[in-house]
Amino acid sequence: MTKNKQEKKFLEHLNNHRANVKKAYEWLEKELPELFKDVDKKKLDDAIKNHDESKLAEEEYWPRIEWFYGDGDNEDEYKYTRCRHQNESEHHWQYWVMLKDNAKTPECVEMSKEAVIEMISDWWSFSWDEDKLDSIFDWYGKQKHILLHPNTKKLVKEILDKIEKKIIKNTFGI
Repeated sequence: MTKNKQEKKFLEHLNNHRANVKKAYEWLEKELPELFKDVDKKKLDDAIKNHDESKLAEEEYWPRIEWFYGDGDNEDEYKYTRCRHQNESEHHWQYWVMLKDNAKTPECVEMSKEAVIEMISDWWSFSWDEDKLDSIFDWYGKQKHILLHPNTKKLVKEILDKIEKKIIKNTFGI
């Protein structure tokens, strides 16, 4: 595949992902407006609008294209790119995990509610892509590696429970 075709496929994927993040977010706004009661709405709207913008930055752009659509021989470069993205993007749980000197385990910092809502919109975007809105619940249940502060974990569970109840209500009228 030529570089132009690789780049085109990457941009199509990224644009589709960002559109699905926006769909998930807009669903939350419409169906669960109480989630937004105590958030900085402007900050959150801007975060959704600019979701994964760093993937277009020079440091991330070509390494991602080459990893996913090229020969995939740049594993170390891709790992650096992924780490950079996660450490600079508040919507990734990894951003909120602190590796302390001389500590045996990482310490989780409580995520902002804005970051949690964007993170869930990001996770849920894949359910929107496959048009199976309930797949997020099974997916999240299998993610034993995700490290979250206890308060963040509780908030994530509360939001996912509200989403699930609303989907059931909208689907079955229950």
